[in-house]
Amino acid sequence: MKKIIFWTLLLSGISLSAQHISGISRIGKLSDGLIAVEKNGEWGFINPGGDLVIDFRQDIAVRENPPAFSEGLCLIKETKEGITYYGYMDKTGKTVISPAFLNATSFSNGLAFAIVRSKTVRGKNEYLDMDIIANEFDEVMINPKGEIVRYLRQLKGILLSEKRYKQPRIEAELLSPHLVGTRDKNGMWNIYKF
Repeated sequence: MKKIIFWTLLLSGISLSAQHISGISRIGKLSDGLIAVEKNGEWGFINPGGDLVIDFRQDIAVRENPPAFSEGLCLIKETKEGITYYGYMDKTGKTVISPAFLNATSFSNGLAFAIVRSKTVRGKNEYLDMDIIANEFDEVMINPKGEIVRYLRQLKGILLSEKRYKQPRIEAELLSPHLVGTRDKNGMWNIYKF
């Protein structure tokens, strides 16, 4: 009787194996226990068994290579008024650091580099009834909670206008677990211990 049920299920087209995912246009490499897969312009993640563990979505950040998890976190993005901001999600797909950085790197040795914007109200324009805001930009090191560990350098010349915006580059590099190097505006390196 068991054989008859097995063959009936097999011949009727009901699969007894794991899920099948088709229409994948790009596949990443196994990283931190997950593999990025792209379908219809959206990215998701599968486990080594082929199960989709993070559904396909548009907010996963893609650079030159397919997205990847590093130290349990993956870059995500959100566009506001034509400007892309970066944050991080965990391996369940939950946002753990909201997109607030103008650029960000993957985590390595518990740290990532990011570019933050801080706004200071400098006064009030009484004719327009608007605050006068000064934007300041810094390249920083952050921890997995999104907290700034160290300010590395100030950045100038960033315009937050959709038509004139150019994503600022991160120049910092982790040289060792307690040493970071960053380039200044003249292309010279500064090395910091932390």
